[in-house]
Amino acid sequence: MGYGYYGRSPEQVQADNGGRFTFDTIKARYEAVKPLRGKRKDLNVRPLNERRRDWERVFMVNENEYYISHDAWRGRDEGNHNRSITWFKRGDWEIITVHTPKSTWNNENRGRLAPYEFSSSSVYHFFNYNLPNGLSMANHKSCKYVQVDNSDSPPTYYTIEKGDITLQRRSGEKYWKPVVVHREFKHSLDRSKTKELRKSIEPFLEYYNVVAPLIDKTSYFYGNPLEEFGSNVLNKVGDDVPDSWFTIAERYKHKNQWYRGDVKDLMIKDLYRVAKPFIKESVPLGTPAKDRYRTWV
Repeated sequence: MGYGYYGRSPEQVQADNGGRFTFDTIKARYEAVKPLRGKRKDLNVRPLNERRRDWERVFMVNENEYYISHDAWRGRDEGNHNRSITWFKRGDWEIITVHTPKSTWNNENRGRLAPYEFSSSSVYHFFNYNLPNGLSMANHKSCKYVQVDNSDSPPTYYTIEKGDITLQRRSGEKYWKPVVVHREFKHSLDRSKTKELRKSIEPFLEYYNVVAPLIDKTSYFYGNPLEEFGSNVLNKVGDDVPDSWFTIAERYKHKNQWYRGDVKDLMIKDLYRVAKPFIKESVPLGTPAKDRYRTWV
């Protein structure tokens, strides 16, 4: 992919600007940067690197706590922005917290994790090139991790998609030790449960084959047709047909117009997503993992 004769890729921009900061160097950077002047002169806006990239900023909380942000855009000067990396000083200990991006624009749930922001090359490499030596970002099958170098063993990998992680080291030490990290799990289908679920849709399929030709016009629907009703909605009691079945049939007819697959196959996948018939298996801490069903749980 080209970026023009004088252009730089997002990674190159962050590589040029990154500082591999420790507590002492981020403190020195904050003190060395002069605040922007002009309309925001009273807001103490201190760009981390290039002054025109003023949304990438460094902040001081107190003498023992500094942080940087990748999205402190104009209008977010009062704190409605993400912390990206925070450095602390506690006696002889240097502590660093790597933050998972939050949905700061969502007024109803600003604390909701938004790890998909790491899909942006600029954001990913902002973290990567500003972490101190011994720490870096890693991408394993589209999953994002913080790689931690070790003195006498291969690197360990801690997921950054499940929440903030914290590491520490004593002053003068080279390697970081985990304090707060998150364990990962892999999920596989429980075949005994999936067999029952596949059998449970047979009565509805018989109903659908009768009703679908009578549905002339379907309303627009996006998503899983079964989600709002739950996995038990297809359980028929006696000869009575639940009222919800017609709504579900209408939705599947609309969905089948676009996917053009077998309705049974579409229903099975949707039912698995609602019922979650999984076996949960723990992954050794510090090991990267690929969970094919991670978006289902």
